Amino acid sequence: MQVFIDSQRFTLDNSNQIGAGGEATVFKVKLNGQWMAAKIYHKPTPQRAKKLEVFLTKSFSLDTGKIALPLYVIYSQSGQAIGKTVLGPVMPFFTGGFEEVIKLSNKNHRATYLISSKTVAEIFLDGLESIRSIHQNGLVIGDFNDLNVLFRDFLMLFIDVDSWQFDSFPCPVGTEQFLAPELYNIDLSKRPVFKPEHDWYSYAVMLFKSLLLIHPYGGNHKSIRTLLERAQKRVSVFNRDVPYPKIALSPDLLTDDLAGVFEDYFSKGKRTPFPENILRKYANSLVECSGCKTYYPSNRNQCPICTARTLIIVQKPSIVTKGVTVTEFIRTGGPIVFHKVISTTIFVLAYENGKTVLYTKPEGFGADRTELFDELPGAHYEIFGGNTLVANLPNSNDLLLFDLGNHTIKGILTTQSETFANRRSVFGTSDNYLLRIVKGSLLYGYLQNGRLAEKPLRSVMSEQTWFNVKQHDNLGKPTVCGFFQVLDRQLFWLTWEGRSYDNLAVGELEPGESQVDLSVRFSSTDVVIRRLTQLKGIRYIRTDVVDSNGKVIYSSPMIKEEKHPNPYLHGLAYSGRRILSASDNGILQESLESNGTIKTFDATKHEIAEGNSLLPYEGGLLVVTDDSVKHLVLS
Repeated sequence: MQVFIDSQRFTLDNSNQIGAGGEATVFKVKLNGQWMAAKIYHKPTPQRAKKLEVFLTKSFSLDTGKIALPLYVIYSQSGQAIGKTVLGPVMPFFTGGFEEVIKLSNKNHRATYLISSKTVAEIFLDGLESIRSIHQNGLVIGDFNDLNVLFRDFLMLFIDVDSWQFDSFPCPVGTEQFLAPELYNIDLSKRPVFKPEHDWYSYAVMLFKSLLLIHPYGGNHKSIRTLLERAQKRVSVFNRDVPYPKIALSPDLLTDDLAGVFEDYFSKGKRTPFPENILRKYANSLVECSGCKTYYPSNRNQCPICTARTLIIVQKPSIVTKGVTVTEFIRTGGPIVFHKVISTTIFVLAYENGKTVLYTKPEGFGADRTELFDELPGAHYEIFGGNTLVANLPNSNDLLLFDLGNHTIKGILTTQSETFANRRSVFGTSDNYLLRIVKGSLLYGYLQNGRLAEKPLRSVMSEQTWFNVKQHDNLGKPTVCGFFQVLDRQLFWLTWEGRSYDNLAVGELEPGESQVDLSVRFSSTDVVIRRLTQLKGIRYIRTDVVDSNGKVIYSSPMIKEEKHPNPYLHGLAYSGRRILSASDNGILQESLESNGTIKTFDATKHEIAEGNSLLPYEGGLLVVTDDSVKHLVLS
């Protein structure tokens, strides 16, 4: 694509694409010696063109180091050419490992990156100053949600500024989960309807969700079924008729003052600016528990997490209730950041007292514990070949390979793999192979005499390929499923034991619908692709099953996330066209052969919680919690 920015010609293609959403695709360009982000609308309109051009005539006093203000207009032609089109804005490009705020409410992400509640509070305190400045400049964010706000270190960063409301130009969309209830069922595109108070409501929702890992109207009410109805009736997760979700952090981790602020917002309808003094006082009051490393208010007599937690070390079956046998295999002294099963051996990595610790448990034996090295916040890990650990650090293409033999760790070599959309390095492992991307080729290899012996598996797109690997390979060619990001489209592909199938006929996204997250799980005969998408501010679950010949044999309709009976993406076990997931009510079984029929295993209710990961293992399931691995067998 040929475009013109500040009278300069640029070519935009997949090689410099850094993101895509429902409304636009974003590319990285070097303009006047600086890297910038060029946003190309999928459907440029005269209204968007006018709004953008008027925006650039304004003299806004805002920090471009934290706010991605439009700085230039992208045109289809140069000069005064007749019929030239405004394609989108050019904005500052945020570098250095930024993430969407949605990651702050993800328990696994928090554990992997060692992000504490104190860090969350500092990020949101930083955002307060920017929001006040935004409002003082006559702007309203409007569609203020956890996908268009980023964080890095202790900074909050604001993107999608071109959609903000100012003067007579409306913000045309709002994301349901973060939209103030009084704006429900209003056409936001007709006229400006957002007020600064609505931004403060969205801010409070995001802060609550980031601190306690649950939406303020999360959980389940016995008669008020949907989140939106709960929001309208102001029935929060603190309501006595809402069982408090197990995945959520204890409200005792808040100060009474901060809990009172949330009560004002979500139970009493308060819409005033969020009180900085109370949030700052909360952040300053936090102390670290010497036991579990959780931060809690210093005026609490003791750590709420440790108070609520009962540590039971079980090495053989000792819990048999209602036809369920539970055996605790591993109990760690810190958060589990990686787990995997190769053959019948369980591998677990945990962060304990500043160290990365490996637990290894072969079938029929107890678990061995080995200290490896210092904690590596944000590292991604894999294991292959039974004793080779792969570590990838944030903001690095390097893959560090270590030998774990003889309960020691020894560096073997360093190699690289390409990134996806300018984010993280993309790699994976099966039982026996490491898979990585080099110059548009997906390679698979094993260690031989201290070196990688590799072969090409298939061609892929440089910097725009994501994939997942089937665990069991039987020493044959590995099985891999992934997608290519081509502008705003995801083109899914499958390579099954060496046979490649491109352009899989998975459910096509609607115009304006964007992929937010996905999970890929394999069985012995097929692969399930589960996607979280967003369309016009509403989030949906999509599920597709592809057989070993690349044929789509099941595609679900779009189901609103909050109405899906099994809305989980990660930590799933999959076999026989059945998806198993962990909920507070027990294990959920979703039968895809019966159009998504749900069965709940009530007997597992007390052994399972939302957020646990499930893996098939020796006639039952492994249940991986924050700090334990249990084997669960149903009679």
